[in-house]
Amino acid sequence: MNATAQAVLWGRLARHPAVEAWNGLSDGPVEPPEHIEILQQSSTSATYRLVADGGGRSIVARRSLTAGVTSPRYCGFRADGTERAWIFLEAAGDERYAASDPTHRSLAGRWVGMMHSAGARLSTAASLPDGGPSRYLGLLRSAREIIRTHMTNRVLSTCDVHALERLAADLDVLDDGWARLEEACAGVPATVTHGDYRLRHAYVRRRATGLELLLLNWEMAGWGVPTVDLTHVDLDAYLAVIQPTSPGLELEHLHRLVTVGHVFGHLAAIRAVSPWLGAQTTHELRPALDTLESLHAELTQAGAGVDAARSGKTIKSVRGRWR
Repeated sequence: MNATAQAVLWGRLARHPAVEAWNGLSDGPVEPPEHIEILQQSSTSATYRLVADGGGRSIVARRSLTAGVTSPRYCGFRADGTERAWIFLEAAGDERYAASDPTHRSLAGRWVGMMHSAGARLSTAASLPDGGPSRYLGLLRSAREIIRTHMTNRVLSTCDVHALERLAADLDVLDDGWARLEEACAGVPATVTHGDYRLRHAYVRRRATGLELLLLNWEMAGWGVPTVDLTHVDLDAYLAVIQPTSPGLELEHLHRLVTVGHVFGHLAAIRAVSPWLGAQTTHELRPALDTLESLHAELTQAGAGVDAARSGKTIKSVRGRWR
């Protein structure tokens, strides 16, 4: 029995609610587990490990209130010609997610923890875009190429060009030392990631049952070690949700992933802004230059955070999976 289990159920387990739910989700009938470990149980949620007989695949099942992982209700679809379409969704609400609000951060920590737990079970994971370090290395190289291409823009002043040269040089250094970022992610299992750095597309909705988090714009979603997703959530709340299914995961691991996530997030932001360097008027160009200057400073600070984290213990392989 795993040390985190509170109790173990034996006997005829085919009618256990967790087994019935898993059987209904599978493509065909599944063999009942040899035994069931009760990892956590309360009036609002329960987590079970369905342990297979003979060393087969074990499954972790979590039952919770449906308000846990929330999303806007899909209302309909209508084609608009051959290349465009309308999609109608329930309005998420007017209250934006505020990372400075402890209540919001705790809510987001639980929501992201549930998403990562459930997302790792997707059978379609292999078809998702890469959401790990390789994605952000590609964004770094693309941004650097765009920046160097636009250095010949005649609207740029000499001071502007020198600032862009410093940014490109620092991207070179980061590229050369990319292995340190991959090392910081090693040993942590992959899952579905949202990839929105500052949760800019998150809303909080107030219901009679409490607060709900609604996360929109999934175009950056992918499959990989969660880094960016953790940068603006409460890590204690996240760990409380994720740890029953991944008992080897510790707060130390999460803090190191966050340091990497800040680097990745700033690289994504730099890539998004860099095409604006082709603007042909100072009025259009100046906001992009100011934003890149700010992002460059933040990227430098984030890189220093990774170096500080690497001076401690190397991340050990986390036992278990977010299943």
